[in-house]
Amino acid sequence: LPNSSDKLLTNSDVSGLSKADIQTAINEIYARHGYTFTNPSVLAKFKQYDWYKPTVAADRFSDSVFSVTEKKNVDFLKSNCNTGIDYAFSYILLHFNIRLHRTCDAYWM
Repeated sequence: LPNSSDKLLTNSDVSGLSKADIQTAINEIYARHGYTFTNPSVLAKFKQYDWYKPTVAADRFSDSVFSVTEKKNVDFLKSNCNTGIDYAFSYILLHFNIRLHRTCDAYWM
């Protein structure tokens, strides 16, 4: 979500996104501030972008660098992660009326 640093996200921005997509959007906000991901696959994903400069170790990172908009968007995205759909399971979830209660933490940094 390329504008997540500049504008508040809405439900329409995340409608239809999977949990993994929502977590990627959260990670992107962190990445813009130089967060060095500890998860090798997440780190590799962001290293492919010229704009990503991993300069701050995870244990030294502070979300105080986030703008008010970014803080609100991270909270919004985390709250919406439980509603994200893994498309491979969408049929089963809809057919059996099953709700997932996993959080984005499974995909966290």
